[in-house]
Amino acid sequence: MISSFGGPWGSSYIDNDIIEIFDNIFGKDKMKQFREKIPKRYWELLDNIEKSKQRFFLNKKTTGTYRIETPYEFDQFMKDNIPSNLEELVSNFECLGESGLVFSSLYYYLPK
Repeated sequence: MISSFGGPWGSSYIDNDIIEIFDNIFGKDKMKQFREKIPKRYWELLDNIEKSKQRFFLNKKTTGTYRIETPYEFDQFMKDNIPSNLEELVSNFECLGESGLVFSSLYYYLPK
């Protein structure tokens, strides 16, 4: 038997990609400030990314939405620290040639 050792196909790469999407939407500085000011809620966000990822792989759907629950404090922090409209900011974000992310209180829906 060989123990698992991760690699470039590991699901932590998915986590990193999602955090990079958040960095691109909200700005690396704002994400860093959130992580430093409210670390407990940042870790909750990371845990919610993991839970969302598990739901995605359990459903085995090829279409639909990918939902990530965000802590209330994350939503409030971004509303307080980003001058633009969050709904508009998120919906205008483009990733891999697609846009139309949906901001809903406590959730960000990423297109698959």
